[in-house]
Order: sequence, then structure tokens, then C-alpha cells
Amino acid sequence: MNENNVFRYSPGFVSGSGGRVDSDDLTRQRQWFEIQIPAGSYDLIDIAETIRIAMKRNGHDGESVNITANTITLKNVLEISDDFQVVFRAENSISSVLGFSRHVYEDTCFGTSEYSWEL
Repeated sequence: MNENNVFRYSPGFVSGSGGRVDSDDLTRQRQWFEIQIPAGSYDLIDIAETIRIAMKRNGHDGESVNITANTITLKNVLEISDDFQVVFRAENSISSVLGFSRHVYEDTCFGTSEYSWEL
């Protein structure tokens, strides 16, 4: 894996609009948690499990953010519930590995990556 190894998320409700968010004001109002994806996590199952375990260690429901693969389209699917947000804007975000653009995705999102995965 390259240097793109950070997954950043935030629990809690801010806007409630669902889907992708581009407003910097929304992201500043939240407490953010960063998860370092270790070297050697080369497949989506390892990455998703690392995120789930780290979220639970942080005291959050590890099922509120779920990343799966659509093997037909070769794109990843991001499911977010319980008023969580995921931000893929950081320079070292894992977004490019997963195929997502540099956006903030929020609660009730069922998003498909914009690009095919690099895994």
C-alpha cells in the first residue's frame, strides 16, 4: 500500500441531508477520529475489518460505516448510518485506494466509488 493510509470519520449528527457534503462548515463542527490503515492491508476485507475494529476501540458502533466491493462494477460501496460522516479530503486519505473522490460523505449514504478500486 502507498502512503494513502488514513481513514477519517466522525460520529454524531450535523446536517441530516444525507449523501455527499462539500461544505467546510459542516466538517468543522464535528469531532473527528483518524484510523491508520497498517501496511500489509492490501485487500478490502482487511481494510474494512481494520476500520470496524478501530471504530469499536474508539467506542463507536463498528457497523455504522461499512465498505464492501461490487465485483461486477469493480467499485466499492460505502454505507454510512447512525449520523456518521466519513471524510476523504486529507492528503493521505485512503480515498484513492478505495476509488472515492475527495469529499465528505455523511449519514444515510449508500455511495458507490467514483473510480474502480486499486486493490
